[in-house]
Amino acid sequence: MIRTVRCRAPVATAALAGLCSICAGGCGVPVAPGYQIKNETLAVHFVPGTPPHFAIRAEYRLANIGNAPLHFIGVELPGEKTFGRSNLRAEIDGKEIILQHNPHETPDDWRVPMAAPWRQKEKITLTLAYDLATVPSTDPRIFAAANMFYLNDSGWFPGLMGFKAFLSPAITRPNPTDLVVTVPPDFRVTAAGQPGGTKNQSGEIEHRFRIRKGDFDPYVLAGQYQQQIVTSAGVTVAIWTFNPIPADQAQETAAQVATAANFCAKNFGPLPRSMKAIYSVQPGKSVFNEGLTWKRWQGLLLPGVIYDPTLDPAESLGKGLDSFISSATGPLELPNTWFEHMIVARPDSWVLGGGLIDYSSDTLDESMGKSRAEAIASDLSGYDQNRVKAVEKPIASLTPDDPQAQLDLLGDKIDLFFFALEDKCGQQNVTHAIHDMVYALRGEDYGYSDFRAALEQQCHQDLDGFFRTWLAQPGIPPDFRARYQGAGGNKP
Repeated sequence: MIRTVRCRAPVATAALAGLCSICAGGCGVPVAPGYQIKNETLAVHFVPGTPPHFAIRAEYRLANIGNAPLHFIGVELPGEKTFGRSNLRAEIDGKEIILQHNPHETPDDWRVPMAAPWRQKEKITLTLAYDLATVPSTDPRIFAAANMFYLNDSGWFPGLMGFKAFLSPAITRPNPTDLVVTVPPDFRVTAAGQPGGTKNQSGEIEHRFRIRKGDFDPYVLAGQYQQQIVTSAGVTVAIWTFNPIPADQAQETAAQVATAANFCAKNFGPLPRSMKAIYSVQPGKSVFNEGLTWKRWQGLLLPGVIYDPTLDPAESLGKGLDSFISSATGPLELPNTWFEHMIVARPDSWVLGGGLIDYSSDTLDESMGKSRAEAIASDLSGYDQNRVKAVEKPIASLTPDDPQAQLDLLGDKIDLFFFALEDKCGQQNVTHAIHDMVYALRGEDYGYSDFRAALEQQCHQDLDGFFRTWLAQPGIPPDFRARYQGAGGNKP
């Protein structure tokens, strides 16, 4: 995702704010330093080997649209350790330049220096290239094996940065962005945007995609997959396995995926028009052999892609796989597309993101006849068991690096938080609030305050005390426990 670093505007009078807004957006006179991306092409070349790696190339046509010459621009690059970045190269108008570390930002923030001041209205071509290695990278958003790979929709491509100046223009992705993916000839590819054809390139196949406004940020999934296309309930499902599966199994899988996709689209909003199919994918032994932690699993979940390890009997999971994997795979993970890609949970609200995914899966289950009472009883039991193993932290202060017992404990509690919200506001109001939040923040990030505001708009209540009780205090509220402990579970 393109990142813009901007300072918060100082408080001013309404008249001054209005004047600034008019000048910035309507009079055509630049009032701050800044630039605009006119064209963007991202290229991914998967290079087989032991281990395999990626060659990444990003080319931008940039225009200085600000009120002053520019001496540098900022760019965020994948980390050397987290993404295995190496062989960094940069050019401006075909001339090699040496990037500089930005001393005022994080280690992954760099400066692109200009050999001469970049004058107003002048256009330049910036090219950035580097390799990414999946060994020993630690970021779950990148993975490669001999027979498949994925790149999630953030982190692996450059993020051009704006300026910390009042009214400096935001840096936004151009419409469209071109994505080029080069792979071995026996690899299938799906990626962000609308497919734009293929081309044989020295024994490899070049796949082109065009990413337009409203599409997901660039991502790629590819591998030596067999493909079966099945349409069910108006949803096209592409089933990718390493070995073909029987037609009746494919039809059953497609029906389950279609049920989940239609439920999510109805309740949380439609997918981008460029997404013509939902992909049900068998990830393969190589993914699980890496040690499938919670972080790795989240990295594996791409927009419009769900995973079902049971699709391919020849690729058995083996023993010792964490139990949460079996319960997290398949159509019930589809809500991840809405709450980690359509809108993105801020780092301090990552538990809320997981909670929304689980809650959406619970309501999907309930729509298909699963007992709400059993779901609440299971979460209460799990919470009580895990509380013996871990000291409870407030949900809002939990981090992904906390001990697994704490993650399990708070995972159960955030699920119960959503059931308690239903009791207070009604399931329909909760669902409408989630839909409104996705619609309002599409393509942006969200946090607890955004969710609370959407809820209060729907159920016309002040939820400050409710949120504090569940998110900042330990334990399960006694009234909720009394309502559901041991039986019940039905909506009051």
